[in-house]
Amino acid sequence: MITEHYEHLLVETDDEILTITINRPEVGNVVNGVLHSNLASVFHAVRADDAKVVVLTGAGDTFCGSGDPDWFPDIEREEWLHTIRQVRWIMRDLMLLEQPVIAKLNGPSLGVGTSLVLASDLIYTSERGSIADPHTQFGIAAGDGAAALLPNLVSLTKAKEILFLGKPVVGRQLVDLGIANELVPQAELDAKVDEVAHALAAQPKQSLRWTKTIVNKWADNAITSLLDTAIGYEGWTWELPGQDEAMAAFNAAH
Repeated sequence: MITEHYEHLLVETDDEILTITINRPEVGNVVNGVLHSNLASVFHAVRADDAKVVVLTGAGDTFCGSGDPDWFPDIEREEWLHTIRQVRWIMRDLMLLEQPVIAKLNGPSLGVGTSLVLASDLIYTSERGSIADPHTQFGIAAGDGAAALLPNLVSLTKAKEILFLGKPVVGRQLVDLGIANELVPQAELDAKVDEVAHALAAQPKQSLRWTKTIVNKWADNAITSLLDTAIGYEGWTWELPGQDEAMAAFNAAH
């Protein structure tokens, strides 16, 4: 059982189903340093938890925003380098969890939020759910994980379109592209995810976990080669001239 308190995450267990809710609804669940650190530790803690299934969602009308514009301007180099290392911990711990992870996409997700969705095992979305990765518009390489994960879910050319242009994929498009499992009316999303979570929890524990391990074996390569490359380039482009201006322009436009 997880006993640690997370300032910006709600962690609740019911009927062997553990729900992790990103909890900064007052700012659209954008990621600051505290939330990033919470994400970097919670999935590691879940490994030792008795829960059979994990549900990942966001509080309010948003799944998870990108980086908090109030955080980035003040971040020091050492904190940024530590944050880059945390990206690997988040993605590795999430993708290599033995428990199946269901993403309940209740609203928009950006940047790291999109990577969390793509790293989940099953994705259920409402018409309001969306993913987007605006890294290139920030002036930095897409290093959170989407660049490593999207080509395994959609065609290579479609992955490039989403990543190069920061183009959102919304509602029905997520299902049509094979990213999400099902589109559900917003009012029915909680009930649908609860139904699927209980169906998974009813399966024999070890057969379900080992089947996930087999199917996700490709993740070892994605993490140790593609993700590490992506993170390295993101860290490098963060310090290039003009990056601050690109991020400020994006934030002003949104």
